[in-house]
Amino acid sequence: MPAKPYDWMGRPPSVNRFMGLSWLAARLYPQESGVNLHEEMKMYYHLFYHYDLSDAECDALLAQDHVVP
Repeated sequence: MPAKPYDWMGRPPSVNRFMGLSWLAARLYPQESGVNLHEEMKMYYHLFYHYDLSDAECDALLAQDHVVP
């Protein structure tokens, strides 16, 4: 699960859980969810962190999704 700047589903509780819900839907139901994670991530980081993610940064964050804390 991605965890930058904080865990997307765990601790500490934060706004990252909103992104975690999109990530989880895309992982569990990729066809049905219709979630484009790169676009969701870019909008999310821009809205909550005032930061514009690049495609490379999105890829790096999503590469973490196999890590279990």
